[in-house]
Amino acid sequence: MISEQPPRRRFIEFVLVTIAFGLAYTQLPLYSSNQNHHFLTGLAQAGFGWIGDDWLTATADPFPVFSAGVRFAYRYLGEWSFYAAYQALIAAYIWSVLGIVGELVPACRRLSARLATLAVLTVLHSEVVGYLIGFDARHMYWWQMFTWGVAEQEIFGHAMFQGSAIGLLLPGAVLLFLRGRPTAAVVLTAAVVTVHPSYGVTAAALVVGHALYARFHGGTWRRVAARLLLFGVLVSPVVADVVVRFGATTTQDWQQASAILIAHLPVETMPERWLGLKAWLQVGFVAGALCSMRRSQLLYLLGPAFLAGVTLTGAQIATGNPGLALLFPWRVSVLLVPLATAVWTGRVVGGVMQWRGWLVHPIERRVVWIAGVAMCALAIGGAAKMTLHFSYFYGVSSITQIADRALAPAHIRGFSHELRTDALGAFAYVRRTRQRGDTYLIPLDLERFRLATGTPAYVDLKSHPYKDVEVIAWWRRIEAARRIQAASPDCEALEDLHRAGEATHVLAARGSGLESCPTLTPVFLDDHFGVWRIGDFETSTMIKRLGASGPTRFALSSREPALSGGQGRTR
Repeated sequence: MISEQPPRRRFIEFVLVTIAFGLAYTQLPLYSSNQNHHFLTGLAQAGFGWIGDDWLTATADPFPVFSAGVRFAYRYLGEWSFYAAYQALIAAYIWSVLGIVGELVPACRRLSARLATLAVLTVLHSEVVGYLIGFDARHMYWWQMFTWGVAEQEIFGHAMFQGSAIGLLLPGAVLLFLRGRPTAAVVLTAAVVTVHPSYGVTAAALVVGHALYARFHGGTWRRVAARLLLFGVLVSPVVADVVVRFGATTTQDWQQASAILIAHLPVETMPERWLGLKAWLQVGFVAGALCSMRRSQLLYLLGPAFLAGVTLTGAQIATGNPGLALLFPWRVSVLLVPLATAVWTGRVVGGVMQWRGWLVHPIERRVVWIAGVAMCALAIGGAAKMTLHFSYFYGVSSITQIADRALAPAHIRGFSHELRTDALGAFAYVRRTRQRGDTYLIPLDLERFRLATGTPAYVDLKSHPYKDVEVIAWWRRIEAARRIQAASPDCEALEDLHRAGEATHVLAARGSGLESCPTLTPVFLDDHFGVWRIGDFETSTMIKRLGASGPTRFALSSREPALSGGQGRTR
């Protein structure tokens, strides 16, 4: 067993495995995808640029504990700590999974079998393998079917540190249950829910499962009730907070907001959108793994989660209840699927290693070397993938130009998918000239704007509130932005927005209809995007004439530099 190794050897193995698995899984650069949404409140509280003035940061925060952590880390530790925190969560995950496999399959406690299991799991978790095979970003979900749950949900935070990545600690709670430390397991499970309440159903099912096991294997009713009560007490603050702050304002408001969110997040909230072949294969995969655990305590732990997910999902499909849809009962799959993969891997590896005496010294040594080489190759591939992703994200042309020539289009799409690197020049200009009171009307899909520039935005599609009346207000902003940014823009609505103090500038793609609005004064133009100040008609007309007939550079004010087509880095 791991615990039987000398401390120094255990420490070395921990460090090497953590680094290798972390590199193989990879991380995305700050601030990617969901981080633009979930980091917003915490960074605003920490004084990041002027985003504290953004209307969205004043809405109800559903993840206050995570936001407090972001605020503390940014103020006192620096942005590097976000990468370190994610690496720590990944380390906790893989070591817990290996521990669970060792508890279930004793043969996998040996070094050779453990490394072989680790190598197989690393291959299944590594998106690098999928890219090398030739999958692009749109088809990677078939490769991820062994590690992600249904409805494109997972506990890995999409390869970045965010609130949902706290779910990586749930396998650790399972391992603590298996090793006879129920109190610590309950505390850890409750902590996960406190940080990210969407794990409530999964966490409650785990605690109920352990209570059932304890009761049927000699535990007293008093002890079982004490564990359930402890969990209830620990999660009661976050449950009360959700109920009080996010309860329905009125029945009509709640229904309207629910309809908006379900339409906005169809894959996550509509079973008919994700309940297909892949999902059914995953259900069967998990059910088979549970059957193989019938003599193990693990069945008691995971069985209730499986039943809760299936039952509540069936109820949502039958009733169409929006409350159940937004509860995401199928989220239990984010824990069940990767643990089922680990169980199947451990059973196969353990069986093969014991077959015809393979656990003899010469063969065992070869297995260790093969597993080690595989882990090193995956780590190197992951490091290369991260280098490319960071380069595309920040617009490092010296690397991206080589990659554009050397790599297949499918791989390029995977690295540069939705990064909008063509906006880097505009981002650099906004960040360089930002002042308090600026608010930008931006393209709705330009989710990087706020954290790339430290400047408030009128609205975007990625970041939305959760309180019903605030969701309705957000959607009204979306509709207003769409009218203004239509092929035939509503210039009067833009002027109304400016007069109401809700927008001072416009950032838009070159060639968009907004350039024709008479009150817009260009202050930055490049080949892809432009920035316009919303102002009076006379000044705007003068500047446009100067730009059309005069030099390509001219000073607008001491605050805003000369009009320029220069590019810049985002950070």
